[in-house]
Amino acid sequence: MESSEYDIGFFLSDPAFVDWVKNPAETKNYHWQRWLEQHPEARDSFYEARAIILGVDYRSSDRIGARKEEILRNVLGEKPVLHRKKQRLRTTSLYPLIFRGAAAVLILFLLATFMYKTGQLSDAKKQPAETALVTKFSPKGQKMSFYLPDNSRVILNAGSALRYPVKFSSGKRVVYLEGEAYFDVQHDSVKQFIVSSGEINTTVHGTAFNVRAYRGEEMSIALERGSVSVETVSDDTTSFFLSPGEKLRVSDNFRLSGKSHFDFEEELGWKEGILVFRDAGMDEFVRRIERWYDVNITVKNLEGRSLEVTGSFKNQSLKTVLESLEFTSGVAYRVQGREVVIYPDNKNGNSIRTN
Repeated sequence: MESSEYDIGFFLSDPAFVDWVKNPAETKNYHWQRWLEQHPEARDSFYEARAIILGVDYRSSDRIGARKEEILRNVLGEKPVLHRKKQRLRTTSLYPLIFRGAAAVLILFLLATFMYKTGQLSDAKKQPAETALVTKFSPKGQKMSFYLPDNSRVILNAGSALRYPVKFSSGKRVVYLEGEAYFDVQHDSVKQFIVSSGEINTTVHGTAFNVRAYRGEEMSIALERGSVSVETVSDDTTSFFLSPGEKLRVSDNFRLSGKSHFDFEEELGWKEGILVFRDAGMDEFVRRIERWYDVNITVKNLEGRSLEVTGSFKNQSLKTVLESLEFTSGVAYRVQGREVVIYPDNKNGNSIRTN
């Protein structure tokens, strides 16, 4: 099919596309994400059609003709608008309207005069209107997927929060992240997209990348496609530019941060329910398990023991992960509700478990 045919009408009349927008699922998301990667020229029509189905005021768009509105009404199951014959209004029926309008104008005038004299109106002019921020929070044990006002897609990992404006009205699209999130950014050649994580800013135009910025842990940025630059708020003279497949580990001394290639499953697998450990110490293992399964872990009597955990778990239960740890690391565990205790295995190699 010619690329010119991928217009808004094409998507609105495609039952599979409409079903995906109304009932998103991981398998459908993957299909349309790959489709869009293969047809980048259709990106604008793709996202505009999606916004239309989600209820944006499509009738105000001059890109949608009468035929496309008809298609949309059929897709959404709307009844056609019936044009009624105009009725002649009597002249006398206008007087109450005129009277009420005049009264409303008079009230507004008096109110404005009062506010001006008391200084309220002049003060309001001096204070710029603040842009309201939306906060999305994904608690421990859960993940969250949603779209930003510019149709950029975000997946929040467990124990993460993202703040962003209700509308990107300024020259930049700035969001504020604490925790971990995957971004698939809608391309905009005018408005830069910036992820602010404490003192670190990650700047893009249109790309897909992952930012891990949990408080008290090492921060990293991993780029799936496109390009990003990373810099600090206090020092914009030092920037790191990433290419697809590269990861930046952010050091306390930003200038000493280092780039390397990364394993996609290890960095991005969490989006698909894959938990990956590569030579992880016990502290890292505990932090990630607590977030992933929303539990509290206590480690007892393992001081001085060097434990490294390696493994990949896709949509596995907490019990399966702990049993793997028990088998490979020679420790035992006990589970009581949301409380988990990890301790040395006894001499017989048996462990005590309460589920």
